Amino acid sequence: MRIEESNQQVAVNYIREETVNQVAQQNARQAEENKKQAETDKLSISQTAGSISKTASSANGSEQFRADRVAELKAQVESGAYNVASQSVAERMIARIGSFVKGASA
Repeated sequence: MRIEESNQQVAVNYIREETVNQVAQQNARQAEENKKQAETDKLSISQTAGSISKTASSANGSEQFRADRVAELKAQVESGAYNVASQSVAERMIARIGSFVKGASA
């Protein structure tokens, strides 16, 4: 039995076209799924993030009140009159970190 070359070429072309069609269909399905997913995406902010945002907003509004205190401290530092009680600073840092850790674990 003799197989003609043209029949082989037709079969190869058919397989290529089918493969291309399958890939195109998969791409179309994926694009449709992506479109549906994009339509249903939502953003939700946790209560903690909302609290941080409110705190940051209020801090921005209170900058004018802190400017006097900053100027006062800057003058003390420049004159050498500003003393830091390192023990007190360390205790406050530890207390704040402790309250943050407790709040995060709750």
